[in-house]
Amino acid sequence: MLTGINFSPPFYFLFNFCIQLVFPSSIEILRIQSLFWTVSGLLICFTLSRKSFGTTPSFIGLLFVVSNSELLLAQSLEARNYSLFFACGAWVLYAQGSNMKCPKRLFIFTFMAHLCLCQAHYLGIIFSSLVGVSYLFTEKKIFLLKRIPSSLYANWAISLFLYFYFLSNQKSLLNTWPKPNSFSDLLSCYADGMLALLSIIPVLLIGIIVGNTLKKKDHLPKTHNPVLATSILWYGMPFAAWVLSHLTPINLFNARYFMPKEVACIFLISFLCFSIQSVWVKQIFKKKFSDNVMLLSATTICLLFVLLNFKRSSFTYGEERNYHHWLINKDDLIYEDLPLVFCGDPLFFPNVYDDPEQAFFLVDNNSMKAIYTKFSKRISILTPVELNNLNSFILIAEKNQEFKEETLNFRTTLLGEFHKNLSFVCTRFDKRTPSS
Repeated sequence: MLTGINFSPPFYFLFNFCIQLVFPSSIEILRIQSLFWTVSGLLICFTLSRKSFGTTPSFIGLLFVVSNSELLLAQSLEARNYSLFFACGAWVLYAQGSNMKCPKRLFIFTFMAHLCLCQAHYLGIIFSSLVGVSYLFTEKKIFLLKRIPSSLYANWAISLFLYFYFLSNQKSLLNTWPKPNSFSDLLSCYADGMLALLSIIPVLLIGIIVGNTLKKKDHLPKTHNPVLATSILWYGMPFAAWVLSHLTPINLFNARYFMPKEVACIFLISFLCFSIQSVWVKQIFKKKFSDNVMLLSATTICLLFVLLNFKRSSFTYGEERNYHHWLINKDDLIYEDLPLVFCGDPLFFPNVYDDPEQAFFLVDNNSMKAIYTKFSKRISILTPVELNNLNSFILIAEKNQEFKEETLNFRTTLLGEFHKNLSFVCTRFDKRTPSS
């Protein structure tokens, strides 16, 4: 952060900075930490939903989201801050549904939740502001300006000041990479949630057929309405960002930016399950559900989802389809122990770490060279001009990548495609002798 390369909100970085002072960790530990944040967020979601809807609807909602949300599972394996963003979203929703009687404790609890959410990601302040909007719609008996808790106003004031500082010190390009925002991308963003919602139907039908007893809440708590309104607004965030990306030059449509949406999805599915149980089925079928049967059927369906997803994922395990396996184990690239010069995507990181003394990155930018060098001591960087210091090497680059001026002293031999599904080719360069 202090280099100015990336002035992201600091919660994730400061948290891990403090951990490093006590326990130096690796990137693998950060991945385990991501899993920890995901589990913590899920526990908070379950606790909140159980307070409103009872154990069975909450457990069903949790099961369906966990087994269907590829976004949540993928970010649980990443050494990034999005699982923390999910956990902070769950904390904010839990604080909104909290019924603490001590005003001071409630202020501190809510303020810290919103501050952590805003300092975990730039869009955190949008999700925090939607909580304020939900209070405006649900607390109609209170004066307009007093509907939103003072803890939210205090958090927004601090967060906006910090955001201004972060963005004004940003030295690298922020949020400039392309983000697909077609209609199919919007549908894929909601596909997991829709599948989870549709999965409720067979579970409820099984419960109707069995018709037994169900231990559930008969009424909703008073804190239910604001949380429900917030969940609906959070769940609609991807759609709002998608519309914004088509009406303005601002494109924030990236699924992982909306991690709190998964929190809202759990609460909404639990609410839907509870509503069908307590209203529609009770009035139409005059029967009650069985806890055991519903939980068993929900677990069975979720296990089927997990098995199908595993079967689909295992399709890519074959060497001909698994790029990472192919990259690391492609011994044919080692050609008479010549240096390997990789040009382009960091896709080639596995090869560089596998043999750092023989592999190089070709970077045609001095500032980027400095950044890559600071990133890891095991990465060797070359500029196009420095290629003349080598007698022979193999260049792995895109087909249209050329360095005519820097490689005039070399004769080339095309070695073929790097991979049939990747647009990279291997070319051997041998320095010409004075006589030739």
